[in-house]
Amino acid sequence: MRRARKPMLAAVLCVLAAGCGGGSSTTTSTRSTFRAGYLKLRGPLNQTGTAIAAEITASPHQTDAQVASAFAGLAGRFHRQLATLEALKPPPSLSSAFAAATTGATRMDADLRAVSVAATKHDADAARKATAALGRDLTATGVGAAQIKRSLGIK
Repeated sequence: MRRARKPMLAAVLCVLAAGCGGGSSTTTSTRSTFRAGYLKLRGPLNQTGTAIAAEITASPHQTDAQVASAFAGLAGRFHRQLATLEALKPPPSLSSAFAAATTGATRMDADLRAVSVAATKHDADAARKATAALGRDLTATGVGAAQIKRSLGIK
């Protein structure tokens, strides 16, 4: 079950990155400002998604300390990128979908930290629960990102 989520995590973060870039019912200034801000974040966010997926793959073969350290680093990185993403002002036509995507991403942020804390405490049950929550929140993030993508006609 976890294996199915690994590629999905990177894919949803990539969709989130690709899905945030303008709208037809807003002024050019709002659209271009939103797009420019997002384009600066797109590559780093995609790289973080790939790194999270890789760490989920590697974690069964690591010590708890290694998992805790890796997820703490990824959580910090994702948190900074999420703050930048949340600072963007989407065009009004995308505000609902953007809110759904960023709300899911905010929960993912907490899930990443929860995996790290669980590993630090050697709490396998908490780590499983946090990983399951990460999968659920990833799905919620993906729904919002897909709406943005559809609205913008991005393939």
